[in-house]
Formats: sequence, C-alpha cells, structure tokens
Amino acid sequence: MPCLANAANAILELPFKYKVDIIVDDVKFLSANFFQKDAISQAVDRVVRAGVVYVTAAGNSGRDSYQSPYSEYINTAFQLSAHDFDRGPGIDIYQRIAVPEGLGFQLLLQWDSPAYSISGPPGTQTDLDIFIFNETHTKILASSTFGNIGRDPVEVLLFFNPENSGQTKFDLMITKSSGKSPDLLKYIILNSFEGIIQEFQTDSSALFGHANSESALTVGAANYVETPVFGTSPPLLEIFSSAGGTPLVFDLNGAVLSNPFVAKKPDVVAPDDVNTTFFGVDTDDDGMPNISGTSAAAPHAAGVVALLLEINPELQAVDIQQILHRTSIDILQRNDDAKTDTGTDFDFDSGYGLIDAEAAIGLSQDYPASTPPESSIGDVDRIIVNDSSQVGGGGMLDLLSLLTFLIAMLTARLT
Repeated sequence: MPCLANAANAILELPFKYKVDIIVDDVKFLSANFFQKDAISQAVDRVVRAGVVYVTAAGNSGRDSYQSPYSEYINTAFQLSAHDFDRGPGIDIYQRIAVPEGLGFQLLLQWDSPAYSISGPPGTQTDLDIFIFNETHTKILASSTFGNIGRDPVEVLLFFNPENSGQTKFDLMITKSSGKSPDLLKYIILNSFEGIIQEFQTDSSALFGHANSESALTVGAANYVETPVFGTSPPLLEIFSSAGGTPLVFDLNGAVLSNPFVAKKPDVVAPDDVNTTFFGVDTDDDGMPNISGTSAAAPHAAGVVALLLEINPELQAVDIQQILHRTSIDILQRNDDAKTDTGTDFDFDSGYGLIDAEAAIGLSQDYPASTPPESSIGDVDRIIVNDSSQVGGGGMLDLLSLLTFLIAMLTARLT
C-alpha cells in the first residue's frame, strides 16, 4: 500500500523538515481502517506530539452507515453463508436500498479483524464479500469479492444506476466466503449519498480513518447562511456532515483492546458553501462559485487556529482544541427535512458546535499553555506499511473501476 505509506511519511516531513505548525487536509483513503489506527492516523499522532495542530475534514457521509454484530445465516443446500439483517425472529439476508436513475455510490465494508497492513501477519482470518442485486434477485449488478484471508478486512463496492434503467430499488447482500465469522461489521457510503437505505437502518457513525484520531482537530460543516450571523440561531448542521462514534477495537499489534476506544469526534463545525475564485457553482447569486462540504469547512477552522497561535504562540494542540470546544456555539439539529436532533453540548453529529472565532480569540489571549508534549526521535522515523501484495480490499482497488464510476457520475450530472 505504497500511496498510504507515502502520504503518512509526507505528513511527517512537514513539521520535521519544513517546520510547519498547522496542517489541514480533506483527504479520505479507501484503505483507511475503521477499527484500528492506520498509517495516516499514526502520522497525525506523531506530528501533534511534535507541536503541530492537525486539522482535518470530518467527511460528507452523514449517517449513511450500517453497523451491526454479525448474524450468520447458513443455507447448506445453496452453500451460502450470509449476514442476516433482521435482528428479530425472522431471517432477511437482503437490505433494500433505493437509488435514483443516473446516480450511484461508493461503499466501504469492513469488519473487526486486525489488518495485515498495520499489524503484519496473520492478517484477517475472515473473507466477506458484498453484492448488489436487482429487486427480483435475478441478477448481480455490482460486487466486491476481494480475497481477504491473510490481508486487510476491507471491501470496496462501486455501484451506478444508469439513466433509463427502469429500476430504482436494489438489494444489498453481505456473504462470508471463507474463514471464521466476525463479531462486528460496518459499512459506510461515501460522500453525500442521494439514495435511501430503506430497511434495517442503523444510522451509525460515518467518520473514520485519521478524522477519528483523538489528536486531530476534526471539522464538520454548517452552511454559512444557516448560522447566527445570517439569522439562524442556533445554527444548523449540514445533512451530510459525517457523524463520529466509530470504535477502535485493536491496538497497533492487532491485540483486542480491553475496552473499545471511542474518540469524541467531530470536534467542531465550521461554515461551508462559501465562495471560491474558480471552483463550484454559484448558489447565492453573488457572481462567485461556491463550494460545500467539510472540505470547505476545515480550512476555515485552520484559519482560526492560525489566529489563536498568532495571539498566543505557546498554545499546544490540546489547548487549541479546548479553546474551540469551550467557545463554540451549540448546534441542536441537522438541516434535514425532519430537523433531526443532534443533542446538547458535545454530540457525535456536531461535536461541540460551530466555531466562534471572536470568542476563541478572547479566551486564547491569557489562556495558560500546556507543557509541550514529549516528541521522541522515533516520531521522525518513517512509517512502514506492510507489503501491498498482502493487502486485500481497498489496497487492491481497481483504479479503472473507480475512474469509470466517477466519469459516469459526472456525465449524469452534466446531462
């Protein structure tokens, strides 16, 4: 998995070679691990120990996620082992989803096994696959069937429902190809899913990878027009802003943690749907293109961080987090049709709320800085990701399939 290793080591170079003190990104890796700290997460931890504030976008998957204990259904006649979605007395190995014509989605499936790329051998001892069927179950329309044994517990599925297909209802199936049954499985649909999970919804966490690192400052999004300055108080969370709560189950050696660790993520929310000079669509009729998403929100948070460090250069990353947590404006609802409650104070949807730059600056002026963390010489050492030939799932994603999917999606939106 060379690209993951290269990215992790490039992050390490920024403070140790180029002396930066703030890093901001909006990157998500298909091979990022749900249940264990991958290379990017490890790099984030190291640079924060070196005094960097690492700001990252939460992601745009809202709660388009399914998480459940694995419930095995076996049909010996058909030599089938599949996950039973029905948590009651019935059996249902299909989960209905609706996808409009001309749209599609990208889905990551993972389960609770140590990853070879992180821990080395033996890797996962479970091989799960995922399929999309038509409504009558007569045709497989998409699948991900990587051989996972000894590799990583990752499957990546791409699905596109073409225009004039005459169908919008599909069924998802998760099967066990070989190995032992996992205890827990989870999938996340990436990036503003425009379909509907119609049954057995769990509305689970969709924030993963280094955005789920305790060290990072993880940023959700609120449309700037849905904030107090523009007349909406309390502010509203974007419907697509990824929710936190994903548990870490294994340590770096692949040992099961005595208690799963759940980071309090996201940290804060910042404005999106903001003007750019060249990219996006003009949504507010001011003659400038706008860009939405947590990718647009994270740089605003990074800008506030820069102001805080300018005022009080001794502040550490943990101080910045605490200042922003304490001064943020509580968000109580998502901006969906139902105005879904997010909760008061900290919650896994909006974190501590919308950043308030003025209040944060006021608190930072005399804020007692923490003792700098102890960064060891080992923090500079390169991060090694185990042999990519041993990586299943996302590490072996067919780039051509991804490009075909993206081109189809773009074509659908332009026609």
